[in-house]
Amino acid sequence: MKGLLKGYYWYKNLGDEILLLGVINRIFENYKLDKLDISCGDHLRLRRRVDRNKDLIWDNFDKLDYVAHKKFGYEFGYDIKFFGWWEVLTEQRTFPHNGYNLLIGEAPTVLMGKYVILWWIWTPTKFKTKALYRSILPFADKIVVREKKSFEIAQKYNKNTVLHNDFAYDIFQKIKIDTKKEESAKLFVNINQHIYNETATRKIMDVVYENRDSKLEKYYVPCDMEDDAKIYHELKVKIDDLKYYNWTRYTVKEILEFFATADLGVGARLHFLLLLHWLGKKTEPLFYQEKINKFFDDKPEDKKDEPQKQEKNKNNEEMEKDVEKKLQEQKDKTPTDEEKTIDKTAENKDQDKVEK
Repeated sequence: MKGLLKGYYWYKNLGDEILLLGVINRIFENYKLDKLDISCGDHLRLRRRVDRNKDLIWDNFDKLDYVAHKKFGYEFGYDIKFFGWWEVLTEQRTFPHNGYNLLIGEAPTVLMGKYVILWWIWTPTKFKTKALYRSILPFADKIVVREKKSFEIAQKYNKNTVLHNDFAYDIFQKIKIDTKKEESAKLFVNINQHIYNETATRKIMDVVYENRDSKLEKYYVPCDMEDDAKIYHELKVKIDDLKYYNWTRYTVKEILEFFATADLGVGARLHFLLLLHWLGKKTEPLFYQEKINKFFDDKPEDKKDEPQKQEKNKNNEEMEKDVEKKLQEQKDKTPTDEEKTIDKTAENKDQDKVEK
């Protein structure tokens, strides 16, 4: 039996790469596959990253292979396909990348029902989104989600829906590290372009100021090397002793060991927060997407913290409004081909500076 895993697993994103390892293990635990192909854009880089962490997927490592990603093309020769676009069913993305790429490119697979959907099912509010859900969700062989709200939504369309913890946790559980290290004296910071605004920056600076007397080493952790990394130099102007952590040089075990030395973290990326939460570290989330809200909504809170929670909600609403405004501005402005080329050249230069 031969399977294909399709999803965005090649963008130098820390969360994506840890999730991929968990997904691979989950697939082989539930399906007797002789081979699993992974659809990706940069197969050499992804192969290197997976090889570096092969001890976490050792039992099935020899059954993996990599194929070139097709945005809309149909791949033949597979008994079952696993769609790992955990954020694809969302209204935050524009057509066709809001889920219609799956419906258009994989129409035969959808009609035959030989597919599994993994991850998030975002709340539908528009007619076209609900129509998409009715076209895709009912025919899936199985839907696997990682939080309660997605489970409630998906189950309305497909009773064969399973609630599973974030697959990154499955990888964390395989790694044994000492979470009580004496050198724990670090403050981790993370932010991305979507939420890089005055409100979010002010929250980061507030956390830095509140811990000014604790002599914490400050590290910027860019979970997404294409997006987050570009903000480091701007933040360093405000936080002159801010250091840079390039996680791409390390294994997942080494990354967890580094996170274990943190005292607290303030950031926006989900798996930045998940890593700290798993290790029992204090987190200050920068809410900007539904998935961040969902994760923290699933966590029990003490009623005595209600006043602080109300204040946080107020700040979160401000940040979400800023994000919505920024997204709308980006949608209104369609860059020319020349502008795209200039932007891409600038991004490459910024990335080269960071890597050096």
